Amino acid sequence: MRQASPVADVDDGATVIEVIDVASLPPGTCGRHIVSSYERLLPGEAMEIVVDHDPAPLRQRFAVERPGESDWAYLEFGPRVWRVRVKRLV
Repeated sequence: MRQASPVADVDDGATVIEVIDVASLPPGTCGRHIVSSYERLLPGEAMEIVVDHDPAPLRQRFAVERPGESDWAYLEFGPRVWRVRVKRLV
């Protein structure tokens, strides 16, 4: 089985404000929690999402609802853990 591996080495000076481990959230609340946490970020700040699947649908949601507002970088890409850094641009 393939081991999780870093995909990006992100060091652009953004301050990571929160790390959200989706497994610790009540079922059905993770999307709202992530969006709410993102809305509290100031431009240049970031959060990390830790999840057991690729959060590509959430990334697409951000692209549609908030085009150009965020930068997503995969820090780990499965198979058991995905870690994504989401930086608020504006």
